[in-house]
Amino acid sequence: TLTIAARAGTFAPDTEYVLVVNKTASSADGVPLSTPLQWVVATTGTADVAQMVPAPDSTDVEVMSPLRVVFDRPIVPLVGADEQSSLPSPVTITPAIEGTGAWVNTSVFEFTPTEGWLGGTRYQIALIENPGAPIVAAITPTEWSFTTAWPRVMGITPVQDELYADPTTTVGIAFNQPMAKDE
Repeated sequence: TLTIAARAGTFAPDTEYVLVVNKTASSADGVPLSTPLQWVVATTGTADVAQMVPAPDSTDVEVMSPLRVVFDRPIVPLVGADEQSSLPSPVTITPAIEGTGAWVNTSVFEFTPTEGWLGGTRYQIALIENPGAPIVAAITPTEWSFTTAWPRVMGITPVQDELYADPTTTVGIAFNQPMAKDE
């Protein structure tokens, strides 16, 4: 077994190396290689973001929308659903919110808040420069923000000024997002 290591401890990202073993290399018995070996090894590089959803500086974002980050290359290995929890999250969210993050595939990460984003709130998203992902050397640091929709009434029943409403009619108010219930 021949092990090749970089002098500086790591190979440079996004670089092609030509590895050569001359035919002067010989076995423990002194038998040389019949022909030299040569092969190219390309290291992975720094990943960039291809798409962010919600888009940077978006406003009036639906509170039940997921956060999705699409990278320009694979970030994590392809694994089964039962191994998803071992994969690193590439984002930090401020203010913090409970939710579930999962890799849709090797280059798409999606975060879904457990009970939705808070209404009328500005969220700051930051990509972790080196999320511990085994495929890329690093992720280009990126930050963006979006603001969720403020709560608002979408409809009322019966409608305003309805003539001859049934006295047993239930009054309903529909909102654009889940609302706190008064007990």
